Amino acid sequence: INNEAIAIYKDIIVRYPGSQEAKESVGSMRNIYVETGDIASFENYLKNQSGINFSNAAIDSATYEAAELRFMRGESDLALNDFKAYIQKFPNGFFRLNANYYMAECAMKSNPELALQGYDYVIKQNKNKFSENAMVKAAGITFKSASYQAAANYYEILLANAETPSNILEAKTGLMRCYALLNDYVKAIDFAGKVMISAKVSNELLAESYFTRGKAAADSGMDSLAIGDLIKTSAMSQSEFGAKAHYYLAELYFKRNNYPETEKTIFELADRVPSYDYWIAKGFLLLAKNYHAMGDDFQAKETFKSIIEKCEIPELVKSAQESLNEIEALEKKTNESQIKEETE
Repeated sequence: INNEAIAIYKDIIVRYPGSQEAKESVGSMRNIYVETGDIASFENYLKNQSGINFSNAAIDSATYEAAELRFMRGESDLALNDFKAYIQKFPNGFFRLNANYYMAECAMKSNPELALQGYDYVIKQNKNKFSENAMVKAAGITFKSASYQAAANYYEILLANAETPSNILEAKTGLMRCYALLNDYVKAIDFAGKVMISAKVSNELLAESYFTRGKAAADSGMDSLAIGDLIKTSAMSQSEFGAKAHYYLAELYFKRNNYPETEKTIFELADRVPSYDYWIAKGFLLLAKNYHAMGDDFQAKETFKSIIEKCEIPELVKSAQESLNEIEALEKKTNESQIKEETE
């Protein structure tokens, strides 16, 4: 049907050049080509016709409109190619901002690097209707790819420009996570505190912020702050954050030579519901070291052996075996020394 209509419009243009009907026929043809996404054929036709006044700006508009129409229909793969072609053909096009944003939206799953390129272009323009969402998406892409410094940079831009409360909280949360992963303890502690005092913070995010601040404080030697925050985390969260908090709390007690509290905390970790095998196994590894520190090598060796036999996490089995070997080597050396003394 479209081909028949186009043939009729072309015939009118040839028969009545310069007439109002001819002008209307050009407009109708344009709409058909936009609908089908075949702007190239329309442009080629115009180039070969004299007397038709159709500007480059009009081709710009038609090319973008065809791409946007495919995007609105959910034809992401076709729209992605159209937006890329539009950006290449019209480097200073009137719809370049929209084209970059929608190209990025189409590319999010299939080509995150291209999506980031589009979002970054939008972010660098004057503030616009796409700015905040582009900042959120760019930060998310870089965070997911473990480019934490780049993600932190985008979250900083988002925090400076965001107007919606949810995006402001998103920025603070992202910065807390990025700086924790970058081992920037001062900033991690700072942004964890900012998340804590934000409005409408879920209990789980609140627990994560206490854990992040507690762990950063522990890693930077601020034991008192760390112990307080880790106790709060373990009490308020039944997720993995709670289990991790319990483990690192036990580590802090062990570091302070508080062996009874270390043992108590590890057994509490083992009794948590739901349980997390990795953190329980790490806890018992620490418990064995705790027994050794208290001079109870029998319990220490039995605990190490239990981990070696039952644990399915290679790194922890390896650590348990190495620690067991060290104790047994030390015992052997001690026994040899005693025998030597007795025989002299």
